[in-house]
Amino acid sequence: MEDKTIEELMSELSDGSITTTFSSSEEPLVVDMSDMPFPEIVSTVSQSPIGEQKDAMQEVQEMIEEQHSDFYNQNIEKDMDVLEKEYVNMERKAAIAQAKIIRFKQDHKDIFDKLAELEKEQADALIPKEDYREVIAHKLATLGEKKWKGMEVEFSYFAPSFKNTFNKKKFEAEQPKMYAKYVEKTPVKEYIKTKLSLLPILPEDIKEETNGNENIG
Repeated sequence: MEDKTIEELMSELSDGSITTTFSSSEEPLVVDMSDMPFPEIVSTVSQSPIGEQKDAMQEVQEMIEEQHSDFYNQNIEKDMDVLEKEYVNMERKAAIAQAKIIRFKQDHKDIFDKLAELEKEQADALIPKEDYREVIAHKLATLGEKKWKGMEVEFSYFAPSFKNTFNKKKFEAEQPKMYAKYVEKTPVKEYIKTKLSLLPILPEDIKEETNGNENIG
């Protein structure tokens, strides 16, 4: 809670409410303090010497801070209840959509089986590709050619070589001070990990709207 002058505190206490801003809140919170004995406190403090007023107001401010903290935490808990429901609802919609995809694939199994067959055929056709590349590279090296251009394809040859790589782990182990000097820390956004316990998805959850048609496609 932000610091207030004695005059500001006494003015707000007289009204029976306090306005405060927490560093983590977006807007000031107005808390009803009418159930606390502030009128008596205000009266006692206002009639006390200045030195005693400050001590009394310090106690009041600590009391207010505790009350505000409880109020703020209660609001956060309410917000979390709402956020939990919305988050679970979002995850459930995604799970239902995934179930619909699985159901659609099952209903059109012949199409997806054929697609898988064609994809395998494509992958099998490319299996010898690396072998061909090695043979072509060897032929070009033997010929001493850097390029070979045919009617439909052009090959460029690169001889064996070395590239420089940096051994980060070794450098950190052997030169920790130098490593620390040049390592830059980059900010990482706050994040959460979730563990869901969704209710089971029922058949009626994944029924498609067919507009009167029993089959799709």
